Amino acid sequence: MGFRYNPLQYAGLIPSTSGGGGSSTTNNVEYFTLDSTDIANKSVTLLNTPLESSDVMLDVAEGTMQIYGTDYTVSGTTLSWNGLGLEPLLESGMTLIINYVS
Repeated sequence: MGFRYNPLQYAGLIPSTSGGGGSSTTNNVEYFTLDSTDIANKSVTLLNTPLESSDVMLDVAEGTMQIYGTDYTVSGTTLSWNGLGLEPLLESGMTLIINYVS
């Protein structure tokens, strides 16, 4: 059994089912409160590897939804913003909300 994000619940994960077959997926919602190390590294590490990097959705709690490839990228379990649109905007204490399927 996987999970899917329910936008009507506070940061909740609710069970979801996958169609028949042998593989299952998990919908992940992760929250990161940025610290000075994250800002210096210009990245955070996800708990799981997304199935499709370009399908990772990123919201800044203090701002708006971001655009993959313009504001951030994902490689493996690393979400980074080095040289991209988010770099000058993020500060310690800000919260990232990251949604993806693994």
